[in-house]
Amino acid sequence: MGRQAIFDAATSYFENADIPMVGTVFPGRPIVVDEEDYDLQMSQGLFEDVSSIDGSSAVLIVNIPTGHRQRQTITGRAFEDDSYIHNMVLELFFANVSGDGVAAQRDHNAVCDAIVAAIRADPLLGQPPVVWSAGEFKPVDVEQREPFTNSDGLVIFIPAVIRFDVYEWLTGQGV
Repeated sequence: MGRQAIFDAATSYFENADIPMVGTVFPGRPIVVDEEDYDLQMSQGLFEDVSSIDGSSAVLIVNIPTGHRQRQTITGRAFEDDSYIHNMVLELFFANVSGDGVAAQRDHNAVCDAIVAAIRADPLLGQPPVVWSAGEFKPVDVEQREPFTNSDGLVIFIPAVIRFDVYEWLTGQGV
């Protein structure tokens, strides 16, 4: 299986998780630019698919910045019993066109809560046997970044990242 299988499993799961206000889930960043430009570039597609009654919309990007493989038992060189632990980061690009910071924060909180609930609802991310466990052995962390507005001050952006671990269980001959 491996890293790409986990990317595919997570992307598929979050595409079908019915998370409010999330219109698109990307399996990695669709464009590569510096961080400041990235938020503004991502906003181009935010309002095309989904929006709340308060004018909020979001996209989600699946990332696996780090991972490690760990032996679980001493089984000899010919047979393996390992875990591959992928440290998953979901980037949330959130925007609100109402100009109301409180309404934007309320919607942002609803999106983050729905993402955490989706992770906790299915520890296999709908993909057994690819995913052995997701979001179970360490906390699911949500980090909201500093809100900002676009140049005319009419769109409120609230980026966030959601971190959790996804485990593969690797067993067998020479895995």
